[in-house]
Amino acid sequence: MILFADHFDCMVAARLAALREMRGITQAELAKSCGLKPAAIGLFEQGRRRPCLRNLLKLCEGLRCTPNDILLHNDKDLTRRALDSE
Repeated sequence: MILFADHFDCMVAARLAALREMRGITQAELAKSCGLKPAAIGLFEQGRRRPCLRNLLKLCEGLRCTPNDILLHNDKDLTRRALDSE
């Protein structure tokens, strides 16, 4: 079970970074829009920390996405919605 958790943490970290990059914003800009510290964004994207539910929702607001976009793997749907929201 630990391996699954590690894989899930890495996936969430990668998704956060990918969503932020798709939006064309820096970690500092995302942090400001979410009310979080830039260091927290970096730790989340590195997979060194897990965002709590409250911070996950803040990240979703800042990234203009849903929790499913971060937690579930569906690149095709994510890319389509990212382009639609621009």
